[in-house]
Amino acid sequence: MVICAVFSYNGELSFESVTKLENYEALNCTYCALTYITIGILTSYLYKQHSVNEIAPYKNSLAPLLQFIIGYLIFKDKATPYKVLGGLLMVLGIYIFSL
Repeated sequence: MVICAVFSYNGELSFESVTKLENYEALNCTYCALTYITIGILTSYLYKQHSVNEIAPYKNSLAPLLQFIIGYLIFKDKATPYKVLGGLLMVLGIYIFSL
């Protein structure tokens, strides 16, 4: 959560700057920290149930696709035809390799 606060604050970082975060900034930091913890727990659970060779290709190939979706939904990044085509090719590649 402290790392999220560092990235959300512009300027020098001190204890006062962390305590003066706006409500939405503190909520964003909390959301980022909880998301990171949840993803870590779910990944460790998957590694206990399946081998790394089964999980790594999906995890590595889905990361850019999820970044695109998060950028579109949260940060209002515009979807260009090349980005959409790249996303579709990633999904097609994941499907082909899973066969």
